[in-house]
Amino acid sequence: MRKSYILGIVFALILIIAPIAVVMTSTDSTDQAAEGKTSAAKEDTPKLTKDEIISLTKEFKQQLMSKTDESGKVLDFESKEEYVDSFSNIAKRESLPQFLDVLYEEKADGLYLKAMDTPPWFNEYNDYDMIETDNGTFVVTQENTSDLHGEYTIQLEFVYDQNWKIKDVQYESDK
Repeated sequence: MRKSYILGIVFALILIIAPIAVVMTSTDSTDQAAEGKTSAAKEDTPKLTKDEIISLTKEFKQQLMSKTDESGKVLDFESKEEYVDSFSNIAKRESLPQFLDVLYEEKADGLYLKAMDTPPWFNEYNDYDMIETDNGTFVVTQENTSDLHGEYTIQLEFVYDQNWKIKDVQYESDK
């Protein structure tokens, strides 16, 4: 009887411990799978090329300076929201307010470009530094000089979201 009592206790302990071991093993393999997916996603992300940097920065600047009539009213977009949406293939939304809030004004009858010069921008003919961050974005830094803006440094962050996009733009200027 005592033997069956001890066997019952051992069996009960096995029933308690076995599910805990399975859960712990499952959690470890889930964590490893998640880490593997992150690594695989980073490995699947194409490297940002010079041609893509040039193409995106040119397209961004062209899109930024929208066509207007003689009064400054934007011809292709009725609202700031519609205009923001037009950048979806080249830039993330969070990179736009610093430009659009300064360059454009939304009025009852449409969107207007304020009379001002273009912001300092990336120069495809100048050298630049590019680093890959831990989160898979690329930061491009370039020092430039222009008659209008003087000496300035532009820093663009690119993120891969189905294709490369400008995520952020920062400036440092002597003026």
